[in-house]
Amino acid sequence: MKKFVALVLAALLLMGSAFALAETAQATPESNFADLLAAAEAGSVNDQLAVAVMYFTGDGVDKDLQAAYDWFLKASESGNATAQYNLGVFCYAGYLGEQDYAAAAQWFEKAAQQDHTGAMINLGTFYRLGMGVEQNSSEAMALYQRAAELGESEGLLRLGIMHYNGEGVEQSYETAYEYFVNAAEQGNAEAAYDLGVMTAAGQGVPASIEDSLQWYLTSADMGYAKAQTTVGAYYLGASGVEEDFDKAFYYFSLATQQGDLDAMYFLGMCYESGMGTETNPESAMNCYEVASMLGHQGAKERLDLLKQLEGYGVTQDPQ
Repeated sequence: MKKFVALVLAALLLMGSAFALAETAQATPESNFADLLAAAEAGSVNDQLAVAVMYFTGDGVDKDLQAAYDWFLKASESGNATAQYNLGVFCYAGYLGEQDYAAAAQWFEKAAQQDHTGAMINLGTFYRLGMGVEQNSSEAMALYQRAAELGESEGLLRLGIMHYNGEGVEQSYETAYEYFVNAAEQGNAEAAYDLGVMTAAGQGVPASIEDSLQWYLTSADMGYAKAQTTVGAYYLGASGVEEDFDKAFYYFSLATQQGDLDAMYFLGMCYESGMGTETNPESAMNCYEVASMLGHQGAKERLDLLKQLEGYGVTQDPQ
């Protein structure tokens, strides 16, 4: 049980974020921290970035967020956009104390001016939501558009979301759908998921469960946990899709590995009822218990009910 909990919590911590630290030049297994540090101190920007990342992750050296920040700051002095972006992430996340959206916006602005698309996306979101800057939907759209023109599918996704919601622009499902299609064709899993949602609801296109499932499958096969959970639910027979418990169990398992709580709940149901797998009360209880601990109300209610059944989910000692 403890191992299961640890794996799920690790998955939750590792889930992607638009505000994640950018990839930088990092040390190879053969690299020696002392050599990298010497090169960084001599002015090598790539090595300054590598040292910063090592301090941030604790890889090859004791973790030290202040030292990581200081080395990103040093690299930024040469105008390095990746360093500027990562300083924005530090300020946004509050790694050294309180979050500072205004400072984060300033660092993202510096990086965006050098065509760093991640910084454009994050700065656009700041303008969209009024975080650290005055709310400005037009500026947000301009930044997303620029990122999209530079090949960043996330820019297309965000433009689609703004048209879907009518943020700073006339609401249009049709236009949103077009943006999502373009983003999905560039490999954006969230856009493919959104297309599944829109196709199921008949937003911008005629409603079609079959087409919706195909978009969800596209997203799921790209690794998007919410899509994996939705595909699993479809294969339980939701929305008239032909039941396939083996596939349902497979997709719920994939999403559970990424920490999706709905998938964890459904996986518990599969173990409890023997859908796509052998009946396993102990595994069912494990799924419900972890999902409940992390705030899933349905799992909590199911767990409370099963606990009333004497001996359910308790491994019997061999005689």
